[in-house]
Amino acid sequence: MILTDHQIKQALGAHSIEITPFDEAQVQGASIDLRVGEEGATTKTKRRVNIREQGFLLLEPGDFGVISIFEEIRLDPQ
Repeated sequence: MILTDHQIKQALGAHSIEITPFDEAQVQGASIDLRVGEEGATTKTKRRVNIREQGFLLLEPGDFGVISIFEEIRLDPQ
């Protein structure tokens, strides 16, 4: 399901979506901007990288990356 910014704000108010810490400026047209967390990994290196210490996570062509996010998100069953 895709929610508009107004629906996202309603869901946050009804606690159907919980984001901690939350800043209303993160809500966009049909999305919420999330911030990069401390760790990441890529399919090429197959190892964890401390993004905070290194300052970046390098993705090479054809590579796939996974990163942690700063926020904690809780969603209701719907």
